[in-house]
Amino acid sequence: MSNHFANAFKTDLTLGDMFARLQQIGPWRWRERDNDRWDAYLSALAHDEPYWAMVKIFVEEDFYVVDVLFESDDPGAQEKYEEIRQTLFGHLLPAIEARDIEQADPRE
Repeated sequence: MSNHFANAFKTDLTLGDMFARLQQIGPWRWRERDNDRWDAYLSALAHDEPYWAMVKIFVEEDFYVVDVLFESDDPGAQEKYEEIRQTLFGHLLPAIEARDIEQADPRE
């Protein structure tokens, strides 16, 4: 099973503010990243083997994009995928005061 989705959103928080808040509330461990392709962004590994899920938050000019890539061959993969979506939409995005959330094109 492989799922890749992204959502654009707005918040009044800076990327650094989001990082601090996400680190504080958990459940995932976030990292501040920077590279030539995307500049500054945040990333978290949402699950370990046999489930692999990478969550990234990118900065755009007037909004942010959260990008999620989930992969697993395990029979329980669909349940874990739904758990990640629930954590993201029910816990993490509200915690960073995300608003105007809409579907976006995945990054990778």
